[in-house]
Amino acid sequence: LLVRGGQVIGFAVASFGATRLRLPSGPGFLLAANNERTQMAEAPIRAGQMTLRLQGSAWAKAIGRVAPQIDVTDSTVPNALARAKGKWIVLDFWATWCGPCIAKFPEWMALYDRHAALRTQFEVLAMHSPDGESLAGVKTELDRIVAGPWKGQRPAFPLIFDRTGATHKRYGIEMYPTTLLIDPQGKLVGLTSPEDMAVSYTHLTLPT
Repeated sequence: LLVRGGQVIGFAVASFGATRLRLPSGPGFLLAANNERTQMAEAPIRAGQMTLRLQGSAWAKAIGRVAPQIDVTDSTVPNALARAKGKWIVLDFWATWCGPCIAKFPEWMALYDRHAALRTQFEVLAMHSPDGESLAGVKTELDRIVAGPWKGQRPAFPLIFDRTGATHKRYGIEMYPTTLLIDPQGKLVGLTSPEDMAVSYTHLTLPT
């Protein structure tokens, strides 16, 4: 990302290692970078070569360990966390203003409905970005999305909210959507997607 005065004014995609960019001259420009596993790193632009060293996000460092705590101050389903205890958990960090999040939701809804018989073994928790005090603050936008891109369908799985932002900080969430899988013992497995879970569901009924 090319940033000036706190505003993103351009971007480029670089894949693994060095890349060449033609950047504007002048003061006040920053080059910022991250990927799906790292926190944002940024540095002032100078002539010549520069290196940005990316640090792993909190959730990436927790893979294989007990997942960071999830706090819920509002939910569309009572006792959402209690319902999910001891199950596989798909924890989706999303926002109503995030286009890719909105585009992916119908896939999660379809999987959740298609595998309703397995809900004793898994749960989807969709954690909205901490904008405002509660889910009521995004109701108008959510209703618009339901009526439009989601074609009248509302998620059957819990939409949850942490107005303190503590959950997002513990997981180091800087990109939306970030969708993580937590195992029944509470350990963080890593990133997941509807495509990954479509395969995983076929194994949930096997004895462990």
